[in-house]
Amino acid sequence: MSPRLIIADQAEADLEEIAAYIAQDNPRAAARVVAAILAKCDLIALQPELYPAREDIAPGFRRALARPYGVWFHILENGAVRIERIVHGARDLGALLGEET
Repeated sequence: MSPRLIIADQAEADLEEIAAYIAQDNPRAAARVVAAILAKCDLIALQPELYPAREDIAPGFRRALARPYGVWFHILENGAVRIERIVHGARDLGALLGEET
């Protein structure tokens, strides 16, 4: 993992939830999905500006896709990246963030 990458507690919990859900049917697939998401997080940390800002969701939020998951993050003042949430595309992001949609 990149030293410029911070994974918030909630994003860690998201990963654990994703892994547990997939592992019910296929533990190997769960490991592959989590590894792919973490690899995407490393790529985000290398060039976070490549991913679109999503001010419509929350100030400073950006999103990268690790299909079918959205990796939601902020670029910090020191240039590091903080992964805030990892959410399946079918989930109601506004509800997860405590906002009305």
